[in-house]
Amino acid sequence: MINKSEDFSFLVGAIISTFIMVSILFAQNIAKNDNVSISSSKTESIHYVSIVNATKKIEKKEHKKLKRKPQIKKKVVKKVVKKPRVIDEKVVKKPQTIDEKALIKEKLVQKQNLFEENLQQQKLEQQKFEEFQREELAREEEYKKRQLAKKNLLEEEKNIYLSELAIWIQQHLEYPRHARRMNQEGVVKISFIITKQGDIESVKISSPCPYTKLNVAAKSLLIKLKRFKPLPQNLDRWELSVPIIYALKD
Repeated sequence: MINKSEDFSFLVGAIISTFIMVSILFAQNIAKNDNVSISSSKTESIHYVSIVNATKKIEKKEHKKLKRKPQIKKKVVKKVVKKPRVIDEKVVKKPQTIDEKALIKEKLVQKQNLFEENLQQQKLEQQKFEEFQREELAREEEYKKRQLAKKNLLEEEKNIYLSELAIWIQQHLEYPRHARRMNQEGVVKISFIITKQGDIESVKISSPCPYTKLNVAAKSLLIKLKRFKPLPQNLDRWELSVPIIYALKD
């Protein structure tokens, strides 16, 4: 950019200087040959001066432009300077003296406290376990009592049921005529199953007497009866062996 401006200013200056020289020569020739009047020479000299001044102004402006250089902004980089640490040589730490006995005593105290805490924790756990065992034993005893009560109640119900069954069988008992005439007496044990609804099934002689008529009569009696009242609540099927007594009255 600077070289081009210099060439341009040089060219302008050359043109202006040649123009001035030509105008001067032209003015001299006119003054010599034609004897121009004083008024005309004055006007020409004024024109000459104005042209010279104009050329000087142009040259000054171009010279100022050439002197101006483009400003380049520089980046300002701040340097961080680390301050050196000041060490106070006068302050000297004294070595700490360790009391070994105090340390040993402190450790013993810590161990004792830890042991006591563990012992207390074990005692609490033992107490909880013992309480749990007592509760379990109490529940077990309560359960046994309930079961025993149920068992006793069932046994009582069964005894009542058996006595009622024996009375019911005895009420329907028929003494065979032949056995009565022959004065035959005996006890026949009949086994059978009673269902929950009271049906009599699987009738058979488990222990016969010496007389056939009595054995046959006992078995036939249970088959004819067919059904007794339903069993107690806690029984589904009950296998029984009932003695049927044949005895003549005096």
